[in-house]
Amino acid sequence: MGEGDRRRTRRKVFALAPAASVGALAACALPDAWGRDRRAPTRGPVRFTVLYVPSPRLTAPLEQGARAAAQASGGRYEVVLEQAPPGPLPIPGGEGQPMTLPPGSPLVSALHAGAAGGAGADMVVLHRPDEIGAMLGEGLVRGLEQYVRSQGKQAREALEGFSAGAVEGLRDRGELYGVPLSATAEVVEYDTQLFDAAGLTRPPRLGAGWTWDAFLEAARRLTIDLDADGTPDQYALFSPGSVEGWIWRAGGEIVSADGRRSLVADPAAVAGIAQHAHLRSAGLVGVPRPNATRPFQFTPAGAFLGEAPHAPRVAMVLGSPSAAARINWPLRIAELPRGRRRATALRLEVAVALSAGAREPAAAYAALLSLAVETQPFFPTPARAPAVAQLQRSLEATGGSRWDDDEAEALVNSLRSGRSLPLVSAQAVKQALTMHVTGPVAQGQKTPEQAARDAAAAIDEILRAKHV
Repeated sequence: MGEGDRRRTRRKVFALAPAASVGALAACALPDAWGRDRRAPTRGPVRFTVLYVPSPRLTAPLEQGARAAAQASGGRYEVVLEQAPPGPLPIPGGEGQPMTLPPGSPLVSALHAGAAGGAGADMVVLHRPDEIGAMLGEGLVRGLEQYVRSQGKQAREALEGFSAGAVEGLRDRGELYGVPLSATAEVVEYDTQLFDAAGLTRPPRLGAGWTWDAFLEAARRLTIDLDADGTPDQYALFSPGSVEGWIWRAGGEIVSADGRRSLVADPAAVAGIAQHAHLRSAGLVGVPRPNATRPFQFTPAGAFLGEAPHAPRVAMVLGSPSAAARINWPLRIAELPRGRRRATALRLEVAVALSAGAREPAAAYAALLSLAVETQPFFPTPARAPAVAQLQRSLEATGGSRWDDDEAEALVNSLRSGRSLPLVSAQAVKQALTMHVTGPVAQGQKTPEQAARDAAAAIDEILRAKHV
């Protein structure tokens, strides 16, 4: 980091005198890391530096989480938040190629400069967790498994409290490279007014009966051409959701457990691709008008495929829970329909990693885990908590003012059943699915079987390049 950047960098130090432990870890992660009795410290607090790029949604929760983590340590460490100047985003590679970090990326520049000067950051917060994959190639972050194994029971339980899918999305070849700070699971937001008007049972009331067949029947009845002009005035869906989610629900897999070969061409995966494709081919998914200034809009009257109220209304939206106000709105949240198994796609939003130059890395990992746990309650949208217990506590704290009991249960179940693609290859695999499956099948250029074979070949190339 240049001198000018360093002058612009703002540091905030959060340290508290030894006090009664608070928070999920309550300093219990530290004794094994420090190797001595936490009641008898032999030196002052250690200062751990956390590098991050500020953002309106992240900065305040991170500051509050850092303060809580320092308090939870019982005075054993300080947490220094160091803001890196904003810079360009990572550059997606071509097919089969990883993301690259552009010259001058603030996080990379700061980590390199710190390593060279012997005073670098101990942790780095990433707005896009797939940045970790790009950083691995530059040797800027370190694996966490050895520190996970060295921690005490409560620290291990704290990590296990995170969504398994969110944690797996931060692994590569069995090695863990980060802990999630924010993640959202794909859900269905459905319009209660439109379901009731069509005489349909709302999804939560169907329970285990909310299956692919029930979902498809509802979608057909919710797509309505009122004036019989051949163009629906109401659509069932704004989008069919992620193709990987449909593959997982159908019982398929995208990548083998060892991360070395694609399983997209297996029959179960093809079945999921066919379900995803059918929603478009059957005309159940609305298409925004070309050059629309607002292709989609959430309003107190519902969801619209364009500018409300003249655009077609949409009965279901598949994706991350919206941040829109919900009181007295007709929109409610439900789980995705069940297939051969419960599964939904997770979107990792923010993660924290341990830098390669971290001082006292075992203790730094304990501080990292505590920071991840303690930051979650301060995010303004509880649905972004990647730890199941914290999500439950946050939902209970709202007292039903934003989500009712059925919605809260759907959010928790969706996080529990969430799945993620492998860390390093996630971006390239998603690109391969879009290029070979989503587009060509939707346009009628390929059958699901052909698309699956082509995608499998492309993903195999990606995985081979990764493991060379």
